[in-house]
Parts: sequence; C-alpha cells; structure tokens
Amino acid sequence: MFENRQNSILGSLRRGSGQYGSIGSLKNSGRFGLQKSIRGSMLLQPKVVGAIGSLLCNGLPAKSVRITLYYKNGVKGKTYLDGINSDEKGAFMVRGKVNPILKIHPIVSIIHTCNEPDKRCYFVVPFQIPDYYVTNGNRLKYVYSVGSLELSKYHQGQKIECTKRLSRKIKKGLTNH
Repeated sequence: MFENRQNSILGSLRRGSGQYGSIGSLKNSGRFGLQKSIRGSMLLQPKVVGAIGSLLCNGLPAKSVRITLYYKNGVKGKTYLDGINSDEKGAFMVRGKVNPILKIHPIVSIIHTCNEPDKRCYFVVPFQIPDYYVTNGNRLKYVYSVGSLELSKYHQGQKIECTKRLSRKIKKGLTNH
C-alpha cells in the first residue's frame, strides 16, 4: 500500500502536477526547500507602493495640502514612507519603498484645513491602498489613484485633530463654566 502511494507521488512529480510540484523543483530547492525559499522569497524582496490624485477645496485647486504615505505594523505603529505637499494645481504623487518581512497595509493620509475656520485644527482623510497596488521589486508597477477629491465634503474615515494648545483651552473653558 505504501509503495502504491509512493509511486503515485513520484508519478505526479514527474508530470509536474499535483500538490508536490515537480522533481526539478525538489532538486533545485536545497535541503528541505529552505535555502531557495529564503533566498528568493517574495517576502524578502523590497515592496514599492505609490498613490496619485488631485485635491479641490470648494471647486478650486487645493495647494499646499499635506499628503503622507505610511504603513501600519504591529510593532512600531506607523512607519512613514513619504510625504509631500500638493502643487499649485492640487495634484500630488507619493511613493515609498520598504523591506518588510511581513505584509504591509499602506495608507495615504490627506491632511487639510479646507472649510475649517480655526486653523489650529485640521482634517485627516485616510485611504487604505489595496494589496493589489503593493508591488514586489524595486520598480513601481501599479499606482493607486484617489482620483479628484473635493475636500469640502465628508469622506469615510475622516477625523478632525487639533493642536494641544487648543485642546487645553477648551478644557479650561469647560471647567470655568
């Protein structure tokens, strides 16, 4: 019975099909297949990611808006990859390269003050980049487009943040009343 199973495994290896791969892959993989899998692993190759878009505030180009590209990892929290301000036409492009061991989840964050009367506060609009746009290697193959965004509208996940000085004044104001 064991002989039949062994012959069927070898047969599938010779044909190059089945769950065992091919004989050539076993011969080239080294001891237990570890050498080749570690050396040529897709996990150890650099990963590149990029995003483009254009920003509008009340229908006009939003210039000098801060855009950051980062990814979250469980150990350090956020790892910064790139940051740029939008140009005179509201356009931007961010890109980053990282040598992670684990899978990354990149996020483009747009930080703006469109329609915010208090300039000590700002809106943060995050966009998670799908895994499809994270490319193995050194060249950027796919670029995620956030499109043309009107910043005066609410976007999913948007939050408002204020400087510490403002939050202290608000707390003092609440305690005095």
